[in-house]
Amino acid sequence: MTVNQRTLSLACLSLSCVAACASDSARELPLVRPPVEAATPDGFLEAAKRGVAELLDSVDIKTRFFAEGPTSILRILDDIDDRITGINTRSAESEHACQTQSPVAYTLTPWGQTVVMQAQCADRFADSDDFVQWGVSDGVTYLYVYVGGNAFAATVMPEEIPGELLIDAWLTVGSEGPDWDSGSYGVIQLQANSRTVELELAVAGLGFGYCGAQLRSDGTTVYAAGSVDMGATCNAVDTLCVAASDVTTPGTCGAALTTFALPALDRTDLTLDGTASDDLHFGPTEPTSGAGTF
Repeated sequence: MTVNQRTLSLACLSLSCVAACASDSARELPLVRPPVEAATPDGFLEAAKRGVAELLDSVDIKTRFFAEGPTSILRILDDIDDRITGINTRSAESEHACQTQSPVAYTLTPWGQTVVMQAQCADRFADSDDFVQWGVSDGVTYLYVYVGGNAFAATVMPEEIPGELLIDAWLTVGSEGPDWDSGSYGVIQLQANSRTVELELAVAGLGFGYCGAQLRSDGTTVYAAGSVDMGATCNAVDTLCVAASDVTTPGTCGAALTTFALPALDRTDLTLDGTASDDLHFGPTEPTSGAGTF
């Protein structure tokens, strides 16, 4: 399957009703993984075995963030999409008043940024304080999920070609409590375009393998820059440039690819201490006032 074929097939899965996302209606919510996967370089989607890297290593990046484990982006998005699928199923079964009410604005503050979101409906998960809220305004879908002390937020914007999506997402990995630093604990930001198959990623944290790293792909070539985590200290920033097809063959990276749009993330610039006020907590822990009950 070619990149364009894979992009088309995955993107079409992400939105079963494009017209619903093009209007101010919350009846059908787009899934997040398919357009992100469509923009992910083919080489990152193949199985990989992790080695011990002292310099930036594309295979290690693939294993940590595109395979299995706590920092696997596609696994995290699968969990989010499971929630969205449940909501879409219930939405198809019955009308909900919140779906047609005016959205309510609220603000997220991920890592020095200010992101204005919209909420129309909110739904609590059974027997927990976890919840999901969402809204649609001017054709943009706004998703926010709070589960297990971790926040996920995304804006999903249809591109000019039906079925193609532009995703901006903010993710956290870790949990609250006395053992917060016993595993992976940190933050991830990504932007993916399923039409242009462009992907950009920024990560930082403890137990991530990197103090901070950024990655950008145009569908043909992957460029990455980052500092490998050596425990108490961080290595100097290293870079790599590889072909997107296998992420091991050396590539040619021009200025357009080596210039990042997302802000750089580095754990030395973040507060990561396991408290409710550290940088993993960038959004509400309760549904936004004014969002209707789903």
